[in-house]
Amino acid sequence: ADFLNVDAGAAAETSGEETGFFASIKNFFQTTPDDFNSNLSKLGLSTLEIETAKKELDAGKLIIIAHHPQ
Repeated sequence: ADFLNVDAGAAAETSGEETGFFASIKNFFQTTPDDFNSNLSKLGLSTLEIETAKKELDAGKLIIIAHHPQ
């Protein structure tokens, strides 16, 4: 989608606060591999589970991570 490539700072009437909002939306969808691994690790996934999740995503599959408190 082209909305991820929007340069919010190029619009004259865009405030700094709005630019930060658009940047945060873009960053949510365009994380680095290190960010992705870190976020999945914080959710409690092991290294093997993270690698499996990446392979599933690369294959076009959707992954769902659920937490079951003990």
